[in-house]
Amino acid sequence: MNKKAPLTATEAGILTSPAYPKPGHRILVDLRHRLNLAEGYEVTLTRLGSMFGLPKSTLSNWFTHLENPGLQFLFGLLERLPESERNAFVQSQCRMLPTLEHPSLAHEPAIIDHLRSLVSRPVGLTLISGPSDYARHFLLSAFGDGFSRHDEEHRPVTGLICKSPGRLVPLHGAFYLPIDLNPKVVLWQVNHLWPSIRNAATPMVLLDGVWGGAPRKRADILKLALSKHVVLADDFDQTEPMGVKGTLLTRLKVSGSPASALQVQILR
Repeated sequence: MNKKAPLTATEAGILTSPAYPKPGHRILVDLRHRLNLAEGYEVTLTRLGSMFGLPKSTLSNWFTHLENPGLQFLFGLLERLPESERNAFVQSQCRMLPTLEHPSLAHEPAIIDHLRSLVSRPVGLTLISGPSDYARHFLLSAFGDGFSRHDEEHRPVTGLICKSPGRLVPLHGAFYLPIDLNPKVVLWQVNHLWPSIRNAATPMVLLDGVWGGAPRKRADILKLALSKHVVLADDFDQTEPMGVKGTLLTRLKVSGSPASALQVQILR
């Protein structure tokens, strides 16, 4: 009678080396659950696919079946770091998420209440000016985040940003242009993307650097503010739009830097 070969360590359930116990898809499920709680609505696989440029079928596989040993390896390494080092590493790898609730803005509750009311405006023109390109882009991005969170359908924004997102999490739904393009190329890109921006289902349009970067598009921008809420960030100098008849106009001025709190003024 042949004796059965003894079980290998793996077959016997014995760990032969340090391992992370949770499979990759369970890590992703947990992370998505936390994202849903933070956003206040269910972030669907379709929306995630749109955000990251991935097919829904790929994400479905990741969230239901895939062990993803690379993800297990990553978390196995992370849990071997002291807590302070682990938190510092994660923080160093993540960009800043601009929100109206962010600590850099939260010190001005009355201003934030006013900004929240602006986020829900269906049409009009909101201007964001100020000496700091970073501060202007942060506030513009916070508008976009606030709209998607509080919109009944949680629609993404649309828009055009004439700069890299840099240290900030990019806006879902917006187009980004390289910062070093010459004016002729910027105008060509704006004209090329404008039909998608103008015809998007969302009522909020965010434009950063477009007013100064594509002066020939200014009439179209003002016209669009009659049917959508256009939030315009720029270093206006002497070219600040005066609005058009029948358009709600709000002027905001923001200052600050990544290392300091942002100061927002509502200009009448």
